[in-house]
Amino acid sequence: LKGGPTEAVPELFVDLFDETPLSTFDQIQNYLLKTKERCDRLRAKTSVSAGSIACHQIACLIQTVFTVRVPVPTPEKLAEAKSELKSSSTCPYLVAKPSAEERLEALKALQALMLHYAAATMSTNMDRADESSRAITSICIMAVFDAILRMRTSSTDNEDILARVMCGEQKDATQISGSNEVKGYSLSVSSFQGYELQKVADRMMFTDPNVLEARHKVFQYFERMPFAKSPALFSWKPQPPRGMRMYPQPTFQVQEDDTTMKFTKGLLEQLDLMFTIPPRKKRGRGGGFDRGARNPDAMTEIERMSRWIMGDSFPKAPEILLLRDIVFLHKLLLEPAALLKLGNEPFRRVSLWFLSQASPQWEFHDCNRDGTVSMLRVSICNQRHNIRVAPGFAQKSPADLKILGFRENVDEDGVLQKQRLERFGNTLSEEESEKLMTYLTAPYLAIPLVLEFFSQERVGSLLNPWLRDIFESVLFEPHAYTETTSAIEQIPVEYSKRGELLGTPYGVLMHEAMHSPGSLLAPLESIVKQTLELCIGDYTSTFATLLLRVARVTYYILRFV
Repeated sequence: LKGGPTEAVPELFVDLFDETPLSTFDQIQNYLLKTKERCDRLRAKTSVSAGSIACHQIACLIQTVFTVRVPVPTPEKLAEAKSELKSSSTCPYLVAKPSAEERLEALKALQALMLHYAAATMSTNMDRADESSRAITSICIMAVFDAILRMRTSSTDNEDILARVMCGEQKDATQISGSNEVKGYSLSVSSFQGYELQKVADRMMFTDPNVLEARHKVFQYFERMPFAKSPALFSWKPQPPRGMRMYPQPTFQVQEDDTTMKFTKGLLEQLDLMFTIPPRKKRGRGGGFDRGARNPDAMTEIERMSRWIMGDSFPKAPEILLLRDIVFLHKLLLEPAALLKLGNEPFRRVSLWFLSQASPQWEFHDCNRDGTVSMLRVSICNQRHNIRVAPGFAQKSPADLKILGFRENVDEDGVLQKQRLERFGNTLSEEESEKLMTYLTAPYLAIPLVLEFFSQERVGSLLNPWLRDIFESVLFEPHAYTETTSAIEQIPVEYSKRGELLGTPYGVLMHEAMHSPGSLLAPLESIVKQTLELCIGDYTSTFATLLLRVARVTYYILRFV
């Protein structure tokens, strides 16, 4: 046998520190490949050490890489404006012309890192802040993937066919209604149910200012890129399983006029593959091929396209299969982890996800008799399991007054007129509860008010889990996103215009820290001192938990100041 007994043991210490400057595409590509290698080495540690440690390291590494280190693409028009201002921050994705092999290697690395990230985060217990950071990290990976996918290479035009189809440069390209711009295609970065992250991120919870900065940049990219209004690829909505659920059922029902099908048709025509089918897929570990028709002339057009898009090889445009997988993984990461496990029993049995379990397995299922609808299937974890996702967006805020029995647009008078208020298990008096809820009616002003409220000899009330959740939600929910702040000409602001006029690029807490840090630090110091006075016992004291939560909140706030 070759090698000694120690060569099969993975190294336990992986160097994650890398301060390589990333100002060119070559540097970014090399850094992505090195990051993938580091993730592979961390994943190998799970065979000889606690798997949760390696998964936490992988998740933190990838989050740091895409929210801090790798530059988020800049929209072309914004990049031109910066260049006119002689800004040194030139977008490397717009000026580089890599070879086709270099571009493919970068896209493969991004898809592998997304797979690592999905497997690592699904193997760890996550709170609201972790899930929010996961969503932003995922969409940052999507932005980098989209920018690299559209890059033109230094090779022949045949190597850029996919990029030209994505940008709407094929012969039969249509135009956006009311515009002279080429239609093209965009990537679907919304959830399975079609919710845009820009519209639902206001109720997420962010404790890292770097993630909020990355959120601003990636939202700016997807809102201002040339193809922001173009039809989205792979924006398929999963169908819930019906009847006998133990049998494999199609996940998606795709119409022949679907955007992805039109895109696939245009791509196959450009590649002269329209009347062909891909090599048949191998099935199982023991080999063997899948069943089905072998003669493409005996198939309908939608079946041929479906077999190409569901295959595991695409000889002349392998990037399309990477795109398919990375869009699905992104949508999967937008799903709340608790609901995903609740609706999928096989997921609950897995404590440590391997890459093979998190990797999506695609399959062409069938077509209807008319040849107008294609039924496609995707599975993870268990090949026979039918994936179930939540029917709606389930990210709710504990500070939402609707949970406390009020209507959506309640104001201070509505709180004062309510006869019975929630007292949180008699933790607060009627007067204190009334005061707290009136603060919650003004979420854009609530941070200093709520901090001052709990600093007034009410630190002990934070032992109540509900009040702790409300306290942290008020502090770390960013609320409405706007690219720039707006001038307010009339007070009070109408409820319907709050998001437009009071929204911020980096969240309400960052806005307070930038313009009025004293209103945060003074009551926070009082809360910390009162907590220390309460903690007079050892680590078994009831107040030990309170001390840990206050210390964590204090650390998070100081990162913003």
